[in-house]
Amino acid sequence: MSTKKNNIGFIIGRFQPFHNGHLNYLLEAINLFDEIFVNITNPDPSVFVQVMEDDHRHKIDANIFTYYERLLMVRNTLRYENIDSERVTIVPFPIHQPKLWKYYVPLCATAFIRVFDQWDQQKVYHLSSAGYNVYERKMKKEDRITSGEFVRKLITEYQDLRNYVPKGSIDVINRYFSCRNQKSRLADIA
Repeated sequence: MSTKKNNIGFIIGRFQPFHNGHLNYLLEAINLFDEIFVNITNPDPSVFVQVMEDDHRHKIDANIFTYYERLLMVRNTLRYENIDSERVTIVPFPIHQPKLWKYYVPLCATAFIRVFDQWDQQKVYHLSSAGYNVYERKMKKEDRITSGEFVRKLITEYQDLRNYVPKGSIDVINRYFSCRNQKSRLADIA
């Protein structure tokens, strides 16, 4: 794929929370495309689906932030990083409902997928099968800057996030997460 920016691309993630690895992913996509869709998966906790390739993405404790909170994390990060928000559209993305994808992201858009594991390979397969062009970038596990699981552990232990999470996300975490009883929220969704 040419790196000449002249098209529409999209990235996909749960962004639980939006951390520095996700920011790196977004910045890489911004260098490839004129317009970017940031697709936030698992927007509705009532329709989480367990997949064989990944045994934790459907679990409540792996999905502690609402769609709205994650949208704010991305939006705030765009502002703090001085990224032109006119180039970025943030949408929910029903990852387990391929027939609906075209209603969220145009079929002429190219999926930019960084492939770390089997789950990412499955996304490439399903997006290609749905008619999307896919720009696949193979990654090694050691290339991963951080993980959502690690950052969620830091959050629940009230540890410093500054080395792992952009300021835009930290603001949202401080505003929304710290003001609620997480155990209560988990019980409400379960």
